[in-house]
Amino acid sequence: NIFGTGEAKVYPNPLTGTQFNVVFQDQPAGKYTILLTDIAGRAFQSKVVNISKPGEVVAIRLTGKTDKGMYIVKILNDNRQLAFSDKIVIN
Repeated sequence: NIFGTGEAKVYPNPLTGTQFNVVFQDQPAGKYTILLTDIAGRAFQSKVVNISKPGEVVAIRLTGKTDKGMYIVKILNDNRQLAFSDKIVIN
């Protein structure tokens, strides 16, 4: 099941393993920071990626122990502005 808006998608959701994917659908090429935060907004993992074409898929592997629950995936553009965010459930 794929959730998200037209700009990007996060899947699988809910997540049962240690890796999920972010699809950059309608985002312009450039450098992005993918942040994983808890519901309170505290970031606990980030990854900087360079996107060269629409539809590019970036795999994010969870590092360390992540408790089950709901988290937020935030994508910041090169100006550190929020380009996209979505909720992800980790089972």
